[in-house]
Formats: sequence, structure tokens, C-alpha cells
Amino acid sequence: MRIPSRMRLWDLGESSSRCRSTPRERSFSRSPSPNMASTFGARVVPPWTWDRLAEATARHGLPWIAKGILTPESAEAALGAGASAILVSNHGGRQVDPAPASLDVLPEVAAQVAGRVPVLLDSGVRTGADVVKALVLGARAVLIARPYAFGLALDGQDGVEHVVRCLLAETQLTMILAGVSRASDLAGSGLVAAALCSPAHRGE
Repeated sequence: MRIPSRMRLWDLGESSSRCRSTPRERSFSRSPSPNMASTFGARVVPPWTWDRLAEATARHGLPWIAKGILTPESAEAALGAGASAILVSNHGGRQVDPAPASLDVLPEVAAQVAGRVPVLLDSGVRTGADVVKALVLGARAVLIARPYAFGLALDGQDGVEHVVRCLLAETQLTMILAGVSRASDLAGSGLVAAALCSPAHRGE
């Protein structure tokens, strides 16, 4: 993927002078232990508001995914700003401790989006049953992070491939046991939802 020539790096259209390093910043490269806050603070840009995202989308027309959506209101704001997809995610639970689980808020977010753009899910996907639950509750697809990172750490590329094969096999087996032959039939399946998404299966 290449950034179109009409776009400027860093803040999608504002002064590119922000990207030019200063003597103070360049000095960090010679420092054995630079101060992290100062290093990144020197490159702080204005926050990305919904209005700013809408402006950037209108200017450049590039598709983008809104990640970290956990409420219907945020989903609607992202759609209004031009998001091409909604990613329901609590960032693996590593950002805000009391954040809700992605799977718990997925149904209401999917209902709000109502098919206008794809709804994706990540955070907490570890098995094929998790994949099926997400598809039942309104996700078009799921993303994984830690599972493939675990596989990579254990056995490099072979480890990653093994993780993916396991997830696919578990997903297929769960669908067979649920009496579903196509992933597209999972969305809104009340019987499957009752069987797989009950409090007992969530460990409550």
C-alpha cells in the first residue's frame, strides 16, 4: 500500500513542518536512553475529532476503519465521519480496565449500524467457538492478534500457520455441531445464539 502523492504524511493535510525534526529531536538519536514522553510529545498533532476525520475523508477519499467502537453512539458518529467499517474492540482489554467486553456490546452496535458498513470484532478471540459467537451476534468477520503472536513466538511462521489452521478447524467443527453449513447463515441465528452465547458459555 502506498500513500497517494496528493497526501502529506503525519496529519493528512495540515502543515508538513510538523514532520521535520528539530535539532533537539535529532539529539535523541545519539542519546542512549531518550525520554519517551519528550520524544513523542515533540510530534503531537491536534486530536482526531469526528469532524476532523470527516474533513480528511472528504478531502482524500481513502477508506478507513473505526477501531475501538463500544457504543451505538460512537458507531453512529464514525459512520457520520465516513468510516468504511466499524471494528468493535476494547483493544484486548489493555487500555481501560473497566471497558466492556467486545462481545457483550457487539449486538447493539451491529443493530445501530444496520448493515450500512461491515461490522468487525476483535479482542478475546481465542477459539473457533469465539469466532462463531461473533458471527452470530452480528460481526461480518473477526480479527486476531495475540493468538498469532503466541504462535509466532513459539514457532515462527509455522506457529502462526498452525494457529490459523486450528481456528479454522474449530470454527468448522462448531458450525457442524450447531447444524449450520454456511457462515452467512450464522448472523441472527436465534438457536445458535441461545446455545453458544448463554451466560454459562461466557463463564458467568
